[in-house]
Amino acid sequence: MALASVAQRTTNVTIANASCQLYTTAAVKCRVLETSWVGATATATSLGFGRPAALAVTPATLVLLQRDDSADPACVTNLALTWGTSPTAPTVYHRRWNGAATIGVGIIFTFPRGITIPVSGAVVWFNITASVVGDVNFACDE
Repeated sequence: MALASVAQRTTNVTIANASCQLYTTAAVKCRVLETSWVGATATATSLGFGRPAALAVTPATLVLLQRDDSADPACVTNLALTWGTSPTAPTVYHRRWNGAATIGVGIIFTFPRGITIPVSGAVVWFNITASVVGDVNFACDE
């Protein structure tokens, strides 16, 4: 496994929908070492991070993780920002966060041993309330 990361601005602010889904392919698993969220608009929000009860159907607007060492093979883990059908809320969240109505307010969650996303699995940042556009970041070992 090798280190990789991705940073992207989200667009889905709908209540009870995923903001983004980080998912693996049928070829590889990965471990999330860190994730962060920074609000880009001045609206209070409540978000949760965890494994979705059901994965997104037809994920789109894909952003491929980028290797920290460009000499390593290309990543296959993707961050999806849109989909035909949203991933569902996690049954149990790993973390929840409530942000103030201030541009730039954010949170960083670290997982020293990593949260493993199995082959063909995912994690999501989920809009518990109507959310805001935000900058999401992931640091992973794939």
